[in-house]
Amino acid sequence: MSDQKPKEESGHPRASDYDYEKRVAMACQLLCEGKNPTQIKEVMEERLGVKLTREMPYRYIQHGAQMNWLKYESPQDGELAERIKDRYLKRLETVVVPRTGELIHTAHAAASQIIEIFKKIKVEESRDTVHLGVAGGYTTDVVCKQLAHLYTQGIRNLPTKLVLHSIASGFDSDTVRTDPNVQLSHFENQAFPEHISIKFVTLNAPAIIDSSNRQNIMALQQIVDAKASLHKLDVLITSIGDRNDEHSAVRRYYDKIIQQKNQGDSGQQGSANDLFTGAKTTWNMLQEQDYVGDILWQPISSTGIIDIQTLPVHGLSLISLQEIPGLIKNGTKVMVIAAPCAKCHKIKTNVVKALLTMDEQLLTHLIIDRITAGKID
Repeated sequence: MSDQKPKEESGHPRASDYDYEKRVAMACQLLCEGKNPTQIKEVMEERLGVKLTREMPYRYIQHGAQMNWLKYESPQDGELAERIKDRYLKRLETVVVPRTGELIHTAHAAASQIIEIFKKIKVEESRDTVHLGVAGGYTTDVVCKQLAHLYTQGIRNLPTKLVLHSIASGFDSDTVRTDPNVQLSHFENQAFPEHISIKFVTLNAPAIIDSSNRQNIMALQQIVDAKASLHKLDVLITSIGDRNDEHSAVRRYYDKIIQQKNQGDSGQQGSANDLFTGAKTTWNMLQEQDYVGDILWQPISSTGIIDIQTLPVHGLSLISLQEIPGLIKNGTKVMVIAAPCAKCHKIKTNVVKALLTMDEQLLTHLIIDRITAGKID
C-alpha cells in the first residue's frame, strides 16, 4: 500500500498493479473459505488498512473468475464409483462419478484423470513424451478444452512433450465442434509454459465411406501415416452416442440422408444416389442387429461389436473396435466419457451397459455422470 490510512478503493484494475491483484487474490481466497461479500469486505479492510465500498468484493471476485483464478470442481460420488468398479473389475481400472449431470463437470473429471495418467507415466516410467488419441463428439471437445487449460497451470511431474492424434473424421456436417482436428486446436490457443511442446497428427479423410472402397481408402498415404503411430497411444478418449438420442451425430446422419431421400431429393445421381441407398440399407441392418449406439462412430449392439465391414456404409476411424482389446493389452488406456447429451441431457444407459457386459473389452476408464451410473449400479 502507498499509505496506511483507510481510503476509498477506485475499483479500476490495471494488469500491472500488484496491489490490485493482491486484493483480488485475497477476495477469492476468502470466498473459498466460505465467507460472504460483507465478511470479505470486513476482513480485507482489517488486514489491508483500506476502506472498501460495498461493491468492491463483488468486483474482485468477478475479476478473479475472469482471470481463471477461481475454479469449481464437482464433488464425486466415490461410493457409487467403487461399486461399479467392483462389479466390472476385470475391465475397469478407474471409475469416476461426478455428482452432477453437467457436461463441463464430467469433462473436467476426465481431463483430470488424463493428467493423473500422464503424471504416472512421467514418474514411474521416466518418460517425457506421451501420446493422446482423440475421437469425436461434443463431449471430447469439452474434455480437450479442459485438458489444454490444465496444461497451462504449471502442474508438476507432467511430461513436457504431448503428441495429439485425431482418430476419426468429423461426422457432423452442421458443426465443426465434433471434429477431432478442430478439438485439437484448443491446444494451439493456450499460452503453455516454454518447456511444453505440442505435436499434432491430424486426419483429413471422409467421415463416411462405402465399405466396398474401404481397402483403397485405408491405403491412402496420409491415412497410412496417421495410423502408423497409433501403437504408441498412451490414452485414447472417446464419447459415446445413443440411438435413442435424436442429437447423436451418427443417428442424425442417417436421419438426414433418409429424410432427403423420402422428400424426393431426386436430383441426386450416381454416387450420391448410391449413398442414399447405402445409408438406408445400413440403418435397416443396424435395427435388425439390436443396435444401441456407437463408440468411435462405430456401432455396437446390446451384446457386442457390430462388424462395420458387413454394412454398406460406415463411419471412418483409424481404429476399428476389434483392434481396441489389443491396444488395451499393450498398455493403452481407453477412456469412455459417458456424459448426458449436451443438448437434451438424455442419458446413455443402454450404451454403457453394453460396453460393460459385452465379451470384448473396449474400455479401461469410465467417467460417468451420477444419474447414468445409478441406472447401471
